[in-house]
Amino acid sequence: MTADDAPFILELLNEPAWLRFIGDRNVHTLDDARAYILTGPMETYTRLGLGFSIVESKDANVPM
Repeated sequence: MTADDAPFILELLNEPAWLRFIGDRNVHTLDDARAYILTGPMETYTRLGLGFSIVESKDANVPM
């Protein structure tokens, strides 16, 4: 996951099911999504060596 994934993260974190079962992460703009990625998943990769991964379709490279 990189800051380039902000559009996908913005959409994912605002899906009704995400909001219902996981909760609002206050990610409502592309800038919020970039900040979320940088201070969440990317920081966790750096600090712990693990974190969220994005799965993409092999044919179209579309995040799922």
